[in-house]
Amino acid sequence: RANRLVRAFARRRGIPVPSDPPNPDTPELAQKAATLVRLQTLRGADFDREIQTVVPGDDTRIIGTLEAARARVDDPRLRALIRRLLPLWRRHRVVAERLTVHRV
Repeated sequence: RANRLVRAFARRRGIPVPSDPPNPDTPELAQKAATLVRLQTLRGADFDREIQTVVPGDDTRIIGTLEAARARVDDPRLRALIRRLLPLWRRHRVVAERLTVHRV
């Protein structure tokens, strides 16, 4: 849902949004791309265990980025988008944390 909100916002503003993830030209993006490839090969309990190591850190980073942006952004529409995204990511983090507690 968060992706749909961001893509819709970008379309309304005339900002091009690529349909594919960016090429891994930095070490961080290369690591994320490798993780995504690895996740795509896993099924069942193996996938559950691996995703639990990835998601909580990403959620926390995204929430931090959104909170920092909210404090700096002057555009009321962008601030409204951030207000809609923050609860989605916070709920996502809670679910990921619960899954981590109830590991397979």
